[in-house]
Amino acid sequence: MNIRNRPVCPPDPKSGRRLATSHCSLRTMSVLFRDAGNGPPLSGRVATMERSFNMKRLVNWSERYLVEVLAISVWSLVSMGTSDSALAQKGFAGCLPVSERTAEIGCWILASEPVGQFSANSVFWHLDKFSTIALAEKAKERTGTVLPALGKVWLLTIAEAGWRPKGGERVAEIGPLPVSADTKYVAQYMEAIMNPGMETRLHRHPGPEAWHTEGGETCLETPEGKQVGKKGVSVIVPGGQPMRLSVTGTEQRRSLVLVLYDASQPWMTMASDWTAKGLCGK
Repeated sequence: MNIRNRPVCPPDPKSGRRLATSHCSLRTMSVLFRDAGNGPPLSGRVATMERSFNMKRLVNWSERYLVEVLAISVWSLVSMGTSDSALAQKGFAGCLPVSERTAEIGCWILASEPVGQFSANSVFWHLDKFSTIALAEKAKERTGTVLPALGKVWLLTIAEAGWRPKGGERVAEIGPLPVSADTKYVAQYMEAIMNPGMETRLHRHPGPEAWHTEGGETCLETPEGKQVGKKGVSVIVPGGQPMRLSVTGTEQRRSLVLVLYDASQPWMTMASDWTAKGLCGK
């Protein structure tokens, strides 16, 4: 083969054997540059081609290496600027099914029950606790759900104001929750256990969200301002509003959460069109 069409590598410094082009490495490149500087000179066209070929390889390698280093550096800077709470929030903006639960901390989807349409423009969330699941099931009506959460047995029902089950102990009646009469809804219930300092990503729901707090304190920021929820104080967010929830105070948040969402849409989407002002940190 004509030498002009076959770039070659310099001899291996240890064995003296010339390496194949495909095995040119950074080590053999360094030999080339030593030769080009203080070592014995290479001769004629071969030396010129070797220097040209290896210089091109070195430039290409350097460009790839520089891109990789820059990518790693940027990732590292982003990671350094991301708080532990932000890294820990992954499961909170998109709550996981309780079947995937591996720890107490998190947001866990306990049930998603179709509840259909409502004749009124608002409904209420009724929370009653029972001593056993059997008793709660006996008292359940069409829009009710029985589940264990936060160490108790709950009958959770979507109904009009003033509704009461047969039996059980009334814990709370939360509402009114704004709904549309021509929309079919799903009631999704979650158990949220979060440590102080944790927060969710910016998100929204296609229907109202509410939560009942058994312990701790939460602050919710929306474009309308902020709401603080704690034991005895419930929070309601109309559907469609972007929001960010933060766990404030010094106690662990322990809450039951309801998202009453439009059955024709995903229960949650990220809200990239709004930026929180940090009201919950003030």
